[in-house]
Amino acid sequence: MLAILRHPKYRFFFANTLCRDLGVIVFFVSNGWLALTLTDSPFWVGATAGSVGVGLAGFSVFGGVLADRLDRKKLLMGAQVWMAVVATVMAALVATGRVELWHLMLAGFSFGVSNAVELPSRNAFTMDLMGRGNLLRGVATNFVTAQIMGIAAPIVAGQVLEAFDDSWAYVVVAGSNMVAVTMLLPLRYQRPAVAEHRTPLRDLREGLAYGFRTPLIRGLILLGITGEVFGWSHETMLPVMAGDVLKVGAAGLGYMLSAAGAGSLAFTLVLANLRDIRRKGLVAVVAAAGFGLFLVAFAYSPWFSLSLLLIALAYGMGHVYEAVVTTALQTAVPDGMRGRVLSFQTAVWGISSLAGFVAGAIANALGAPAAIAIGGGVLVVSALSLMPMASRLRERPEAKGELG
Repeated sequence: MLAILRHPKYRFFFANTLCRDLGVIVFFVSNGWLALTLTDSPFWVGATAGSVGVGLAGFSVFGGVLADRLDRKKLLMGAQVWMAVVATVMAALVATGRVELWHLMLAGFSFGVSNAVELPSRNAFTMDLMGRGNLLRGVATNFVTAQIMGIAAPIVAGQVLEAFDDSWAYVVVAGSNMVAVTMLLPLRYQRPAVAEHRTPLRDLREGLAYGFRTPLIRGLILLGITGEVFGWSHETMLPVMAGDVLKVGAAGLGYMLSAAGAGSLAFTLVLANLRDIRRKGLVAVVAAAGFGLFLVAFAYSPWFSLSLLLIALAYGMGHVYEAVVTTALQTAVPDGMRGRVLSFQTAVWGISSLAGFVAGAIANALGAPAAIAIGGGVLVVSALSLMPMASRLRERPEAKGELG
């Protein structure tokens, strides 16, 4: 990991990712908490997160086409400016006392669309900077930045929400995204070559056909869907767990998410120092099953301190699974197809937010712990059922690549 950070181009990208992740995490914490404050309903907390998933899942394939045709650096910058604009509008609405539930839903949808454009370009940009030979360490290092902010950002959000007007949390979101944009300015990037006779619609059809017809890609996406639908949907219920179940308030929610970030950081630091993993499919399935087991235990933990430990272990396993799947996807496809194939994974990430609608409905009927435990249990069963397929997954031979 330290060798990667010594590369000047990646240092700017690393700083951009840190600032961007700060904004994303503070937005999710603030939007979820504000939804609970306005409605006192677990369903609407889940639905607010679900609005992000609608934008993310619905527009990801278009983001993949853009990533394969346009300057990825400019796409990243444009998406981050848009997130800053959305956050500024939300800050004004909250500060003037005019914010309503539909504003939270629309802001979530806008954030989802922005991420649908940004994430395929961001993931493909990692390999552009680092080469195939360093990709696992690069992807893991990206996850490390997310976990660093996963520790710091929830505490920032929780303290801001406790001590100040809620509008200031959105000010933090806007400011962090604009700083992130400045971190990309020094980078020089060559846009991908696109044949002049090709149209965006043809690129879209080609990407969809490749994803559905290639067994390896189908297998990896199936692993992703399993985790997102039954595992990561628990995130929408964390404000409810903090506020209504564990009775620790907004500050406690911040500490809970920070513990999750610490667990993820510990696990992904190990990955960031590995050159490669040969049996990626098997590692991904085992990590997904562990993720589900720890979620079940977290759901019924009676003590806040134990809950912090369990959520840390769950997130550690969950992000090992995510990093390995992301790496395998990139190394399994031709360079000219990376943006479009990675957009399938971005759409899958959106499913976890869409699943917030279901998690919210279950929580309304049975309680938030039951909603989290059901998802975790189904994830364990599904992951174990995929074990035979995952053990047979094979990648394309990796081209040697070093930081340039």
